[in-house]
Amino acid sequence: MLKILVINQHTANFGDDAAGVAMAIQLHQQFPDAELHFVYNWPWGKDQFLPIPYKQDKTFHHNEIIIQKTDLLDAIRYVSTKFLPILIKNRPQTTISAYVNLVKESDFVIVSPGGSNIGIYQDWICLFRVLVAVLEKKRPVFHLNSLGKSGNLVFDIITKFVLKRSQVFVREKKSHEMLNKWGIYNVRGVDTALSLSATVKDLSKDEQKAINLDIDEESIVFIPTRIGSWHPLYNKMNLEQTINQEIIPSLITFSQKHNLKIYILPHLYSVLSENKLLQNIQDTFLKLGLKEDQVKIIENISNFRDYEKCISHGRLVISMRYHGVILSIKQGIHFISLAYENKMKEACNYSEMLDFNFDLTDDNLNKKQMLKSYELAYQNREAISKHLKNKLPILSDLSRLPLTYLYLKSLEVNKK
Repeated sequence: MLKILVINQHTANFGDDAAGVAMAIQLHQQFPDAELHFVYNWPWGKDQFLPIPYKQDKTFHHNEIIIQKTDLLDAIRYVSTKFLPILIKNRPQTTISAYVNLVKESDFVIVSPGGSNIGIYQDWICLFRVLVAVLEKKRPVFHLNSLGKSGNLVFDIITKFVLKRSQVFVREKKSHEMLNKWGIYNVRGVDTALSLSATVKDLSKDEQKAINLDIDEESIVFIPTRIGSWHPLYNKMNLEQTINQEIIPSLITFSQKHNLKIYILPHLYSVLSENKLLQNIQDTFLKLGLKEDQVKIIENISNFRDYEKCISHGRLVISMRYHGVILSIKQGIHFISLAYENKMKEACNYSEMLDFNFDLTDDNLNKKQMLKSYELAYQNREAISKHLKNKLPILSDLSRLPLTYLYLKSLEVNKK
């Protein structure tokens, strides 16, 4: 029986949940008898832990193996013993040792699809988990990630070390080209969530009530976000100003022209919840002239399937979130991408929707430009929907590229 370990899985984010579940479905479809173990990237309290919504047989979510900053000394000790074996001594059971044992027991180690933690986010714990796999003689498989330079010399040296000893699949042209410059073989695909089942069935009346969205109404689905001070682009854009002075006024003008309601869709939940941000955005809509029945926050979203259902019933999706774009592509819904990172532009590129992507770092971004784009998307919504649905089969195939490698490697494992 194969034992597959997935590391660096993110959650509390409907987009990461969608990609993680899509990957898990792929793996269990290809290897139905395999054990699937998840180790999470969870920097918050262990008592707050939430796994992705995937509960199939032989699936294990290891909330007891959550590496945090308090494990730094044990991590240093582990790496030291790999290079200086003389230091090896009997060590007590720790989170690090439990993780190392799980890596040793696994046939495959897969790096869950995700953003640039190994790159511009400079996430040492994510990098450490991959390093452990390499030091334990595994060949990690990067399952269509975003990767890049961090700007930190030591971090980038370790990154090159592990990537050269990994099988790397990326979801961005930018990542692909950078790794080529580093001399690291890699395969370019698209986002893993594009492999999820293509259609969303109509909601029952009870489901409609539960998520507070009337699917029979003409509506705009708006997916806003904020960027914390930790983000490398934080000082290059003033998102709050852009939202209040350009995005919200443009949406008000457009919604009133076409008699559309605006629904504000949460993207994060639990410890990452943006409730305060969403309420502030709704208040701004009201202050600028909309009535309470014209703009609502969608509440009680329980999982990424509900999130996707909301997207699928929008007449137009305005997304400041990457997976808002990805799931719009998958559902064949015309969208506007308000991009804070390259990955959103790339998704628009491979879906041939670049005309509907705006760079939020562009100082010249304005209401007039956005209104023109909204109008173009809205007036051509049937043609755009048909175009996206025609693109989906090839994009779905590209979102499964790591499976080919894993299948061939599994034949080697089975011969042992």
